[in-house]
This record gives sequence, C-alpha cells and structure tokens, in this order.
Amino acid sequence: MNRIIDLGKYIEIGINALEENLSFLWGAIDDGISWTVDRMNDLLLSVPFGVFLLIVVVLAWYAKSGRLMFKKEGLKKGIGLVSFIVIGLGLIYAMG
Repeated sequence: MNRIIDLGKYIEIGINALEENLSFLWGAIDDGISWTVDRMNDLLLSVPFGVFLLIVVVLAWYAKSGRLMFKKEGLKKGIGLVSFIVIGLGLIYAMG
C-alpha cells in the first residue's frame, strides 16, 4: 500500500531524537518511577494479607455506605462490594 504520509516513520524519528538528546531526562524519570514502585512494593509486602484485606474492605465499605456504615441500610449497600472484594482478593492470594 502506498502511503501519502508515513506517520509511523516520522514518529519513530522523533522518538529516536528524544532518546538521543534527552537521555538524562528519561533516565531520571525511570529512576523516579522505579524508586516509587519499589517502595510501594516493600510497603505492601510488609503488611500481612489479613490486615491488608481488612483495611481494604473497611475502606470500601465506608466509601460505599458512608455514615450509614453501621446501620441496616449501610450493611445492605456495602455487602455486595465487600463480598466481591473478599472473593477477588482471596482468589488472588490463593494464586500465590
């Protein structure tokens, strides 16, 4: 197929130019993102699964039901979300 404007070629040229001329910036961005991901990973792995599950369930229940959290209406509003979270995170935990 004959293309009038080969957009992919020009995008590739632009990306290569940015990689060559701004490699220090990409390195700094990569280092910052890697550091953040590593710290979040360390934080999440330091908390036992049961405690993490309880925190997530309580926060989701409160976000769903608000001030009605400990009333019958709040229980009705939040039970579906809470059960979905418990089942989903339980399956993820069971996978290893």
